[in-house]
Amino acid sequence: MNKSEIIKNLIEAGNDLIAEGNKLLEEGKMLLESAKILSRTNNTVSFAIHSNVSEKTEDEPTGTSASARIANVIRSAGRFMHRNELQEVDALKDIKYMSSVLSTSVKKDKHGLTNYIVGTSKNNMVYGFKEWMNSKGEILPQYMYDEEKLRYKEKAA
Repeated sequence: MNKSEIIKNLIEAGNDLIAEGNKLLEEGKMLLESAKILSRTNNTVSFAIHSNVSEKTEDEPTGTSASARIANVIRSAGRFMHRNELQEVDALKDIKYMSSVLSTSVKKDKHGLTNYIVGTSKNNMVYGFKEWMNSKGEILPQYMYDEEKLRYKEKAA
């Protein structure tokens, strides 16, 4: 390799790093925009969402769609979440038709959301992001849902 090829390779590698850094910066901005505090206590995720209009900065959107708010909460939790679990989050309690918003978001491919049915019951559908799944359509271990939040029917004795 001569010097010009080495320099060309270094410039390409630098551009790749810059692109990756910009992507991470945008993801970080999205997380900061949606949630100020994320705490996990007793397997319950609680959020303090930035919702006071007077605190908003000029570059923040004045209205955020229900599907975008749901996507932000799921991304902040860092794992797939069940619909009932999402309905417990204070910042999402005003969404009247959670199931409809979720199914439309998945169907129209909004915000990269996808669903995953645990077992055979659609009652055990969890929601997360496509990039959190492997090529076989299975959830990656680091993004696994909370098993206790699923709705299993009790077996008859």
